[in-house]
Amino acid sequence: AADLIGKIAVVMKACGEDQLMGHLGIVLYEYLGEEYPEVLGSILSALKAIVNVIGMTKMSPPVRDLLPRLTPILKNRHEKVQEACVNLVGRIADRGAEMVNAKEWMRICFELLEMLKAPKKSIQRASVSTFGYIAKAIGPQDVLHTLLNNLKVQDRQNRVCTTVAIAIVAES
Repeated sequence: AADLIGKIAVVMKACGEDQLMGHLGIVLYEYLGEEYPEVLGSILSALKAIVNVIGMTKMSPPVRDLLPRLTPILKNRHEKVQEACVNLVGRIADRGAEMVNAKEWMRICFELLEMLKAPKKSIQRASVSTFGYIAKAIGPQDVLHTLLNNLKVQDRQNRVCTTVAIAIVAES
């Protein structure tokens, strides 16, 4: 059902069903505690589709309530959940960063460092670009400090991703 919501969100917007989309956002938000990773990944993807369609200001629940619920989900090791969650967080950071306080963004930065270790390239790419969006939102100093400390790790792949993230932060 969540996959279906994700696919028809654009059509529902075209039909003027913003209120229904807001209601579906609340229903999906309530299911963020889902224990099955495939289902949770679909729920996160559907939430991203709703956020894309109705926008940050009209989003129900508000983005400031949604993002703290996503922070612990970033710890999930299932690839579908990781990718969907990082993509949703990235979209919020890109379009609605001012609606969330800087402390929450820094919490997310620390969780995103773990995502740089993901074996799937799309998760790494999404994490790196999310660092750039967060740097635009809260300023590059704190994000750069976090990334520079991460260069001390032994894992080569992690250092490469961190270096790319630093470059993206420098551009922003």
